[in-house]
Amino acid sequence: MYDFRITYDKEEIFDRSDDKRIWQGIPSIEYTDGGKTYACFYSGMTTETIGNYVLIYRSDDGINYGEPFAIVLPNDGFRCYDPALWIDPLNRLWLIWSQAPDRGTYGAICDDPDARNPVFGNPFYIGRDVMMCRPTVLSTGEWIFPIAVWARYEAPDYPVPSGAYAYVTNDQGKTFQARGKAKLNKSVFDEHMFVEYAQKLSVYVRTSYGIAVSDSYDGGKHWIGDRKLMNGPSSRFHIRRLQSGRLLLIYHDNTTQRKDLTAFLSEDEGETWKYKLLLDERTSVSYPDAKIDKNGRIHIIYDRERGYAKSIKQAEASAREILTASITEEDILAGKLISNDSYLKRVINKLGKYCGYDPNPYNEPSLFTSEELAEYILNNCESSEIIGSVFDKLNIPCDKAHKVNTAKVDALVNQFTENGSNDKALLTEIIKEIRASAEAPAEPIVKAVINKIDSDLSAEYSQNSIADEMGISKYYLAHIFKKQTGMPLMQYINERRIMTAKRLLCESDSSISDIAGKCGYSPSYFSEIFKNLTGLTPTDYRKHNSIK
Repeated sequence: MYDFRITYDKEEIFDRSDDKRIWQGIPSIEYTDGGKTYACFYSGMTTETIGNYVLIYRSDDGINYGEPFAIVLPNDGFRCYDPALWIDPLNRLWLIWSQAPDRGTYGAICDDPDARNPVFGNPFYIGRDVMMCRPTVLSTGEWIFPIAVWARYEAPDYPVPSGAYAYVTNDQGKTFQARGKAKLNKSVFDEHMFVEYAQKLSVYVRTSYGIAVSDSYDGGKHWIGDRKLMNGPSSRFHIRRLQSGRLLLIYHDNTTQRKDLTAFLSEDEGETWKYKLLLDERTSVSYPDAKIDKNGRIHIIYDRERGYAKSIKQAEASAREILTASITEEDILAGKLISNDSYLKRVINKLGKYCGYDPNPYNEPSLFTSEELAEYILNNCESSEIIGSVFDKLNIPCDKAHKVNTAKVDALVNQFTENGSNDKALLTEIIKEIRASAEAPAEPIVKAVINKIDSDLSAEYSQNSIADEMGISKYYLAHIFKKQTGMPLMQYINERRIMTAKRLLCESDSSISDIAGKCGYSPSYFSEIFKNLTGLTPTDYRKHNSIK
């Protein structure tokens, strides 16, 4: 019993069409001997999280893809992600993806990818945890699969240690065995690929500084070394040997950003990368995959501006594109497109205006009615956090806060608290009362309060009196002051007073009683609170720290 299913149902596919997706990325590509191009990537929900699904497309001309012909859908509480396509030596099309939270890699095979209506067979388990880069066929006839156990998710009781694993099948995908793993310093998600050399097998791994390499001399059982291949951003790359014997690397020609996506060629087994062709100079281009067809042409796929955002408006402002390029070795050697039919930056899928079934996927307060926002806050906040969350989400601006009926709001909040902090109707009324204000930063109110306190530390202050003078809700004042300063209002006042008292004790001859008065305390309470906060009486503090 699997926690996912592969569906070809037109209605289920329509439910996940372009205008019903917010973001997308992490693509893979395949090209059949019959000229069919396959592409896949994943999407679903608002980011990489539970509910993600994998979309599989097919094109007869490499330009027009239409809607997906199949989707890998997870059951509730699961996600399907990080897909890879691969045509094996038997000309079968593999679809490989990962599943969470149980973290496993699964596959399904289409025996005839050139068929009019291709269908994948029954899914099967490959290994633990994640694979998003295509396998490599070794000279021994073995197929080696790059599956990673990510260190960032490794728990003390996790059954498998982290690392870049080599899973091997000797029977054309019927069974798999984890042969060994490379564990490199500063690896990030691994996302590794294998390259076979005359006397060794090398694994290339994503790290925080770029790409690192380790070597095996026993077919992947043991790995030696941890050397740098290339500096660059922490991101997936693609490396493989071409029919000519040269090595192809697709990565960023940039040391810090996911931009300047470039195809490199090496003629000295990866020691240097003398030749290169810029594929896409823009920012937020990433995660290339490539297929070399029977004629040696290089078909490349990657994503641009996936669309992770904090609002619908921000998501729609992102490109959210899946792009392809088609080039030859000659193009890379020349540093420009010189071959017939070569092209760059062709968009095969792009998301536009979002028209999904959830009208407010990011739970934006401005898109909720007052009643909807009240229900959302009640369902997602602890009782003690509810009122603070209201002020936080409505983000009352200073120039509008004075227009709120603070007496009514405070009375409603008192009643809401007395009722047990779960009265939806009352919370809705509170939100309606304070919603007249528009979204804007609230720091000026805090600044005004701080300026008032600092100008006269001797005055008698309370949260109620300051809120009344500012013309705002005492609950709003408490919330926004702590949010901006990191401490409650009265704690701030005491700390400012004690700080001033320390200075006066060290730099002046004023009596302790006078200093207490200047800082807003009675002499007896001043001694008590000073010792509680500093560990010394005012007299002892002056004795040990006086500079006069």
